[in-house]
Amino acid sequence: MPVPETPAEVLVDELNRFRGRMCGLIESWGLPERQERGAISTLKSLSYDTQAVITEVLEDLEGQVLSLAADQRHTQ
Repeated sequence: MPVPETPAEVLVDELNRFRGRMCGLIESWGLPERQERGAISTLKSLSYDTQAVITEVLEDLEGQVLSLAADQRHTQ
């Protein structure tokens, strides 16, 4: 597996790892199958929504950093 290079790639890797661990935890609770599926589905939905928001913030920050760097180059 390639090493992640960007903050967004690190985020994806870490949240995938988080989801896997949390799904394993939910499965270990011994819930009835329907409740287990519901809990896992909810976890995945919430974490993918969160991932999308964080990715958008990272992209905005990256754009701001690049803009600041360009401004600094122009003022020198």
